[in-house]
Amino acid sequence: MITLDAITQLGSSIKEKLFSELGSHDELIRIEIPISKILFHDLLFCSKASTLFYLKNVSSNEERLALGLCKSWEYKCEDYQFSEKDLSPYIEMGVPLYSSVLFQSLDKNKDDLWNSLAGMTYVIPAIELIKLENKITLRCFCPVSVIKNQENLDAYISAALAVDLEPITTEFSITNQTMTPDYENWESSINKILELIKTSSLKKLILARKTTFEVTNKNAIIALLKEGLSKEKGSNIYYQKINSSKAFLAITPENLFVRKETIITCDAIAGTTNIGKTDSQTTDLASTLLSNKKNCAEHDVVVDYLNTELSSLCDSVTLVKEKEILKLSYIQHIHSVVQGVLKEGVTDFDLLQVLHPTPATGGSPKDTIKLIKEFESFNRGLYAGAIGIISKDYSAFLVGIRSCLMQDMNLHVFSGAGIVNDSNPLEEWEELNIKMKSYITYDNLNINE
Repeated sequence: MITLDAITQLGSSIKEKLFSELGSHDELIRIEIPISKILFHDLLFCSKASTLFYLKNVSSNEERLALGLCKSWEYKCEDYQFSEKDLSPYIEMGVPLYSSVLFQSLDKNKDDLWNSLAGMTYVIPAIELIKLENKITLRCFCPVSVIKNQENLDAYISAALAVDLEPITTEFSITNQTMTPDYENWESSINKILELIKTSSLKKLILARKTTFEVTNKNAIIALLKEGLSKEKGSNIYYQKINSSKAFLAITPENLFVRKETIITCDAIAGTTNIGKTDSQTTDLASTLLSNKKNCAEHDVVVDYLNTELSSLCDSVTLVKEKEILKLSYIQHIHSVVQGVLKEGVTDFDLLQVLHPTPATGGSPKDTIKLIKEFESFNRGLYAGAIGIISKDYSAFLVGIRSCLMQDMNLHVFSGAGIVNDSNPLEEWEELNIKMKSYITYDNLNINE
């Protein structure tokens, strides 16, 4: 349990180290200290920082918690060149940029759930904690101008380390549930998409559903975060506090890309089935999935796309894992991994521009993404967006699937299905239910389809 004394001592250590570095930098000071007395997840759950990002990446075996605000930038969707020009100097300084990129630009004629977010947001936190196995390292990023004013520095550190020491209640129940679209409209949309696949160049389109739960506790999303950390060991997790009344959570198995130096690794995840009641049933379901033409075709579209796009960015591209089963707590997927060696001069902004969104979240060909706005009556926002971190030697972006947005007392849960030539509307609807079950406490929500 976090104590006030531990937070106070930590703040004092940070300020002392910052003062010791004063004079060695002109604009921004970066310090690093090992810590042992702070419980990482307790700080995540009880933090009152107005700016908060949490990122767990399974492939890197690390967790990051970013608290407070040092600097931030906002851009329109796809303003990659402008953002790269502004942010490259900070990346070269060795500071991290916590980044969120919407799936596509917002349609103001639809819902206003995401209006507080820009198309692309980049944040340098005041404090970053990195947990690697049992070791926790704290880094602080602070403008020199702040350090020179004691009152401003106290406020800066206090805002980042603000905590609520009173235990929070996360139990909740559902008072109402609505689905957008309902099944009738879902079936109608899929039949239209199937007709387009037959008569045009469209090969695949991802169609999503938004399920809105009216809940009894504003901390419901914290309950889902805790549940994900406890049960979904094989999934990446991203949590962002957007403002005092809004937060976003994704418990996703899929990396858009992970870059270590010049090596880039991308997941291809498409094709879905259930977990069985027994190990034998689970194995049989996995075998059936791998032999299913529709699911394999859906998966091949993503792999082919990654191979093609990475070939323009990399000196070499290798399929390092091909059509293996990724088994999660409630769901199984077909999983392949593509790896490449980046060409000289290729940046993370180039990668984002080319890879986001993938056919696993948009469709194929890529320019058919515009059809999603025609068929979906809500904005996706960060659902299926690119969410993660950019830094000089390491960057990691997740695909924001299996996600939800909490606003006030409403929990909006998003899930999608890939529509290809052999898709069946009812089967795709049931796949959405499976995917919801894979990342929220399904039984507690009492969803009966």
